[in-house]
Amino acid sequence: MVDAVADTTEGASKPGKLPLILGIILALAGGAGGYFAVASGLLPFGSSAAHKTVGDDVADNHDQGPDALPDIAFVPLEPIVVS
Repeated sequence: MVDAVADTTEGASKPGKLPLILGIILALAGGAGGYFAVASGLLPFGSSAAHKTVGDDVADNHDQGPDALPDIAFVPLEPIVVS
């Protein structure tokens, strides 16, 4: 009866390294593809968006002035103590 238990443990094999290697290769390919898409300008938030300066938006809206604020109400609340 002891031999039957020993036979079942020998039948179990270790998983191979193929899934690990395949996962690393796919992760590197995905990272390289994502970098290429952003660096080449295929996505709008890549290097082409960096050429736009902050002053461009301000210069366009300089003549209009600020927008009116909506009605603001103050609601008094009790202090909250967090331990």
